[in-house]
Amino acid sequence: MSETALAEVPMNMKGHATPSLTIESDCWYQVKDPKKRKRVQDRLAQRARRKRLAESRRALLNYDPSRNLKIVQHSTSPEATNIGSNSTASTSNSRTGSSSSSVSSETEPELLAQTSTTFDTCLLTNRISGVLAALFENGIILGLRCGIQIPILSPPCTGKTPLPLQPTHLQMTILHIPWIDRFPFPAMRNNAITLSCDGFDEEDFFRDIFTQESFDIKPGFHSWDPAAWVMVETFRRKWGYLFL
Repeated sequence: MSETALAEVPMNMKGHATPSLTIESDCWYQVKDPKKRKRVQDRLAQRARRKRLAESRRALLNYDPSRNLKIVQHSTSPEATNIGSNSTASTSNSRTGSSSSSVSSETEPELLAQTSTTFDTCLLTNRISGVLAALFENGIILGLRCGIQIPILSPPCTGKTPLPLQPTHLQMTILHIPWIDRFPFPAMRNNAITLSCDGFDEEDFFRDIFTQESFDIKPGFHSWDPAAWVMVETFRRKWGYLFL
């Protein structure tokens, strides 16, 4: 580099050339004309932006998502899936599996794609008590998320879906709140959809489900078995017409 060129290179406090300003055209602070100074500043800004974009592309190319995934393996031993095994152990294994399924499904774009390997466990072995637990387990079988707040059309069921939970024609053709799909009573689901515009207060109904005595679930039954659901008399007097 010639002596003249070196004289044009800006120096820092230690006498070394500043890396980002290595040519005369980049020395905007020595430019007197405001328009020319602005052009130099814009050029430097564009150069810095291109550099950031290139670095971002390189980072994406080098990104390995497996580094950020924590893989949890669940037991698939015969003891965990045997219908005749201890009910407490099977319930614990099923709930552990369902929790893992709901967490991993948050990364999926489909709201209703929630069925997993826990389906068979819930369908074949799980015995629960309590109406809220029954509704939750039925939601797992149907692939429904508790967080869905918007009306939906019920998707077609799989061959493994228990008959009492299989969607009716009304469920698949009329928008409705997905929570009613969890009840193993096809007539009740149809009535709730039909009466939703004629006086049926969904909010009042679910308030009673969550805060009042509504159903007793017989021990040893599946959550999807209508025979397991015994309606409490006070609930029957108010909401029994839905189940006719």
